[in-house]
Amino acid sequence: MTKGETLEDTARNLAAMAPHCIVVRHPASGAARFLAGVVDCSIINAGDGSHEHPTQALLDLLTIRQRKKVPWSDLVVTITGDILHSRVARSNLYGLATLGAQVRLCGP
Repeated sequence: MTKGETLEDTARNLAAMAPHCIVVRHPASGAARFLAGVVDCSIINAGDGSHEHPTQALLDLLTIRQRKKVPWSDLVVTITGDILHSRVARSNLYGLATLGAQVRLCGP
């Protein structure tokens, strides 16, 4: 970016190497979604701006799975805190809901 190359330019250069996927961590919200429309390979969002923090959420989901030996559909999880501004809370909400857990939110 400091040399004048855009995010799209970088993605196209990487895609020219025919990867199976590109892992993206970028300070701009929505960068991974934008790149998914630019290249043909899969884009894995490793965190973007204020949207998500999926790597931390994956660790949290692993910890829950190790501690709670019940089906996801039997879990009720409450996420407490400043959810509006928390990338981790948002990512945990998406992950837990996708796996079938009941998620409750508690915050200001």
